[in-house]
Amino acid sequence: IWANASSCPCKNVQSNVATITFVPKTDVPTAVKDYYECQETGKQQLKELVTVDLPNNLVFYTTKTGNETVTEFDKNSPISRKYFFTYQETNKCASDRGELSVIVLATPVATITSDATQRVCAEETHTFTVKATAQNGVGKWEVGSVTGGTASIANATSTTAQVTVSAGATANVTWTVVAPDAKCEATASTTLIVDKKPEAEIETGKGSQEACAKDNFTVAVKPHAGTGLWSFVGNSNGAIIESPTAFETKVSNIQLGKKVTLKYTA
Repeated sequence: IWANASSCPCKNVQSNVATITFVPKTDVPTAVKDYYECQETGKQQLKELVTVDLPNNLVFYTTKTGNETVTEFDKNSPISRKYFFTYQETNKCASDRGELSVIVLATPVATITSDATQRVCAEETHTFTVKATAQNGVGKWEVGSVTGGTASIANATSTTAQVTVSAGATANVTWTVVAPDAKCEATASTTLIVDKKPEAEIETGKGSQEACAKDNFTVAVKPHAGTGLWSFVGNSNGAIIESPTAFETKVSNIQLGKKVTLKYTA
């Protein structure tokens, strides 16, 4: 803006200069990605959610749902709600509206439906069947820890899976249920134990025996892990196993001319 006093018939004309600066309008975001929250006790401020992705020259103005101005939401129960929010430039040249979808996810539930602990005896490996249910999410089996051997899982994403554990090993297997956004999860676990089947070996000279005019014999196995039991195979003919659970035992009251057969089960 200017005035030329020399060309103006008026007296005492003053000239002034004003500067006008045109600020380009910022492209204001019109939407924000969906926001997921896990169900829990408490509230969440909406302003904290919609300002996280704002350019530096934009400020949060207000948030509404319908015609109601709101500032927070409860996380106590599952919801799926859309909020409208307003952005405004710091120089107030422009403002715009965006949408924020808030989803509070129901708490996942993981439940083992097979036995909490399964235990067997095997010479090499044993395959267990484990079962579970999943609520409010997708489940997957994983081997948590193994001591004394190895463990592997087949059909890990099925509610019914097979877990193969080596003899002598104890495996802790976990069922994890994850909510759709992978933020919320729940776990349950089961323990699988495979005791190595003991090997029983008859002590030299204390297995098959025969003698004249003798009514008792001593039988024995070499000491081993675990326990065992002596028993008769077929008719005992009145004979008595004096210590049936011991590695070494006396078999008495054997009648003359009779034969008895024993077995040892470890």
